Amino acid sequence: MKNIFLTGSLLLSQISFAQYNYPKTPEKPVTDDYFGTKITDNYQWLEDLKNPEVKTWFKAESDYSHSIIDKIPNRETLYNRMKQVQEMGGDSYSYAKQKGNLYFYLKTKKNEKLSKLYTRDISTGKETLIFDPETYKKNAQITNFSIDSKGNKIALLFSQSGGEICEIKILNLQTKKYLTTH
Repeated sequence: MKNIFLTGSLLLSQISFAQYNYPKTPEKPVTDDYFGTKITDNYQWLEDLKNPEVKTWFKAESDYSHSIIDKIPNRETLYNRMKQVQEMGGDSYSYAKQKGNLYFYLKTKKNEKLSKLYTRDISTGKETLIFDPETYKKNAQITNFSIDSKGNKIALLFSQSGGEICEIKILNLQTKKYLTTH
């Protein structure tokens, strides 16, 4: 009985895998030496997005994916409903940190593109806008922030249009003025 079950399971798994005809992905081993440790990567060749063979492979993967996705029943209806739900969404929040009786967090309002720094008083629920990066510099985005131990100063890390190079400013929360750096 056990053998019949195992044989049947094996046969079913082979049938289910046979229905998928994935594009072949050739292995082209490249060995890199990282400080004396050799690492072989069989698929590093796929990182060269200008290589015509890589472009052809990605196109084949995309075509194959669409051949499966396009068969999903009521796909268009599902897609339209997902868009509706997404458009109903509200504000988004990130980087919440508590200091004393206040929560500090970044909030992006539904119809805005940039996050602004807010606080919310835990006991009253009152929300206060602390910093709007648009008032600091054009295309400035708050990448992160850190509050001092007493909750009097906040270090703001900025990037230009989401770039990797950042700038830091220290803001006095009582005076709303930047501390000068030397």
